[in-house]
Amino acid sequence: MTPDATKFVAASSGRSNFPEYTLATMVANSVVHPGAFYPSAVATSPAFGGIVVGGTQSANRIYVSPVGSTTSVLTIDLPGNLLDRMVGVSPDAARAYAIVDIAGARTLVTYG
Repeated sequence: MTPDATKFVAASSGRSNFPEYTLATMVANSVVHPGAFYPSAVATSPAFGGIVVGGTQSANRIYVSPVGSTTSVLTIDLPGNLLDRMVGVSPDAARAYAIVDIAGARTLVTYG
């Protein structure tokens, strides 16, 4: 959910990105946050007017973009396979988190 509680961003395995929806209507609002095939997790932070952190399993990558933007401001390659629904972002957007599988071990990775 976005900081103003009017939108939410989805991780949908049928798309290669993270669509943004208007909460009141549950309809996509034409803002699509960048990603790759098999988006599996998304988290938001209220910092800077709203930050979206999305993770994809096909690229094992995290994409960071402002709410309402279609451009990533940061892309982070993960050291292992991203697990479903396992990304997070700190409230101040200073750190992004992911839980990945590295050689069979679940590992918390922190960036920032």
